[in-house]
Amino acid sequence: MRVSERYAEGLLRCLLANGALEGVRPVSIIRTTFWESAHMMLVLLAALGGSLAAHKWGPAMGMPKDLQPLFMVVGAFVGATCMGGWQRAVNLKELLPSK
Repeated sequence: MRVSERYAEGLLRCLLANGALEGVRPVSIIRTTFWESAHMMLVLLAALGGSLAAHKWGPAMGMPKDLQPLFMVVGAFVGATCMGGWQRAVNLKELLPSK
């Protein structure tokens, strides 16, 4: 019997069969926080790598010096997005100094 069938029958106290959760490791807030922090560090390193690549290859591609800072920001955003996805890349703005 599936969980949805048990719910439909009103068996709220026994949605899962006995022993269905044997051997399952419970969610740990500390472990989840650690892995999320480690992933954000990788996203930050990818952003720095993208910015460094843009800094190095911008002049080699003939980019004007006035546009190089913008190219570096775009490189950082592309690196962060490739490593961690859109939401984590957007969360990097929290690390920037602001007023």
